[in-house]
Amino acid sequence: MLRVIDLQTMADATNGQLLGNNSQINNITIDSRDVGLGDMFVAVKGEHDDGHSFVGMAAQKGAIAALVERQQAVSIPQLIVQDTRQALADIAKLNRQMFKGKVLAVTGSSGKTTCKNMLSGILSTAGNVCATKGNFNNEIGLPLTVQAINDSHEFAVLEMGAAKAGDIAFLADIAQPSTTAVTNIGAAHIEGFGSLEETASTKGAIYDALPDEGWAVVNLDDDFSNFFVRRLKAQQDNGRLLSCSMRSAEANFFASDIRQGESGLTFTMNINTAAEQQAIPIALNFLGQHNIYNALLAVAMAKTLDITNDQVTQGLSMAYPERGRLSLCQSANNLTLIDDSYNANPASMEAAIDVLTALSKRLKKSAILVVGDMAELGVESIEFHRHIGRYAAKQGIQRLCAVGEYAGTIVSSYDQQQGSDSLQFSSKQALAKYLLSDICGDSLVLVKGSRSAAMNEVVDLLAVDKEDNFEGVNAC
Repeated sequence: MLRVIDLQTMADATNGQLLGNNSQINNITIDSRDVGLGDMFVAVKGEHDDGHSFVGMAAQKGAIAALVERQQAVSIPQLIVQDTRQALADIAKLNRQMFKGKVLAVTGSSGKTTCKNMLSGILSTAGNVCATKGNFNNEIGLPLTVQAINDSHEFAVLEMGAAKAGDIAFLADIAQPSTTAVTNIGAAHIEGFGSLEETASTKGAIYDALPDEGWAVVNLDDDFSNFFVRRLKAQQDNGRLLSCSMRSAEANFFASDIRQGESGLTFTMNINTAAEQQAIPIALNFLGQHNIYNALLAVAMAKTLDITNDQVTQGLSMAYPERGRLSLCQSANNLTLIDDSYNANPASMEAAIDVLTALSKRLKKSAILVVGDMAELGVESIEFHRHIGRYAAKQGIQRLCAVGEYAGTIVSSYDQQQGSDSLQFSSKQALAKYLLSDICGDSLVLVKGSRSAAMNEVVDLLAVDKEDNFEGVNAC
């Protein structure tokens, strides 16, 4: 809930015009369905809908004010601005400037939500945390998170996403973080950036936003680590640059003795900083060694706030994968599912395949990879999908099932390496029906694809065993 701010103060911060009486606002929403008594409704123009069409509905549901770009035929006060998205950011920035606690922010091509959740878990052992919910990490989601910070919070943990150049600089200007990290740089949203170099430059703006006394945490194993270190001279000079690695024991936070279990990871975290030299055992409720990077970064960020090792281990033990992010579940037909359907890019797809390979060997189950399209990969999209087919074959995946525009590309590249144990499906229903057949019984199945591929629909179909879900659907 927003720290109480009145409409006139918001008008001053946004260069807006207030029509109607001044009122105290303690919550802001952009969804008319979520409006509660006393809220201010923000009319945002979307790709398909214009929030101005729902101002009347918001007023009927109890909104006491509306942030709009043009006057509406409603009786509640209206704050009229040139751009409601920018005004939302201005109000969030105003709220941020009133916050006296610590703000920590993370970005990266993948892993940022998991890193954010791990960090939130750790800091929750020391105080009240306001953290990004779900993936509210863009030019609308982050301001909504920041405007929810209030005097009850000691910490704010913010996730920042980017789809084009300039996005992180815009978000960091709102958040004004005191500690930041970049998980990694990969081909996610490469269509919007044009190159990995531009991706790194855009993500690196999270470091540029730091004050000289702020803390920067760098993943030394990322290909762009030197690029980031070079732009962090103030942090180097002030001894406020921390490094993480799974390869170099010289890093401030180094992981060793790594073991993957059936439902999580264990490793030793070796801490070597000016303030502390310790080796502590860590247990994670996450699959995939790439999640160790997220843990290292989260702990390094937390350690800038004098968090104890007991708080670290306790906080990490409370963090679990969100649905669709390498989460394990059982399905009909005795299938064990690894649900990684939330999103995908080439690097995260490789990491997921590695998890499937390792866990299938440990569980002594046949490995089935179920993939949908990876989106926003630009002119290299076909080659990226070919690579995934080849990589799956190289890692020894026994069976590959694909659906979507690039299904044929993935299947053909897999078959060139592995043989012909792959299938292309015309629909998710047909794919799910095949997986629930006796052919696939007692297998380990990984489901993954970009958000636009909606591979969560396959997971939902596998989670039930109802014939009416597949009425009239052929096996493939």
